[in-house]
Amino acid sequence: QSEAPSYALQALQEDIGDEKIWEMVQKATDHLISSPIDADGFPVVYEMQTNVWKKKDPVSQGQALNSIGLAILEARKHPELESSIWKSWFQRAIDMHVKRILSSDWNPRNTAEAFYISPMLLAFEIFEDARYREVGLKVADYYGQRHITMEEPYWGGTLDATCEDKEGSWGAFQGFLMAYDISMNPKYLDWAQHAADVSLSYTVVWDIPLPAGRMA
Repeated sequence: QSEAPSYALQALQEDIGDEKIWEMVQKATDHLISSPIDADGFPVVYEMQTNVWKKKDPVSQGQALNSIGLAILEARKHPELESSIWKSWFQRAIDMHVKRILSSDWNPRNTAEAFYISPMLLAFEIFEDARYREVGLKVADYYGQRHITMEEPYWGGTLDATCEDKEGSWGAFQGFLMAYDISMNPKYLDWAQHAADVSLSYTVVWDIPLPAGRMA
């Protein structure tokens, strides 16, 4: 989750007005892409006491790739940053998932891998390689067909439970919307609306009377 400022601080630098942001973004992102990539992806937790990367999960990998992809695109506007090593790491991570998803035995357990749709399509924007578009839309089509009837709800997007959840529908929403932006196919916009409605069904929009205390 620490990769989110890699993009956000760049986009906000002019409003914040702090020149130290460039050094912060460069140093932080250079560190984050030190996570080693293998056939199963890359670990997403850095243990400071041992200087070791550990733990992998598709939700965190997809979210990290999405933020770093956005950071790479934004860095094109900012000569203060050197993003070539970010691009190299990003492409290696994306290529690993491309190979895995295109294999005949790809059969994701739940909705967690919907978080790969958006970064795949960002990779298409960055590298102009049609393979990334193909894979991103393949995953979008897979999850649209799997969940649109809600016979099987979106699930597996939260890391602390194994159940129906809004995180799964959020990953699908983000992916479907990106698929629409890339293809302009209206089915993806319909699916994005469906996933957004599911996400909103978990949102509390009224005040719940509670006794005084931390919960209130």
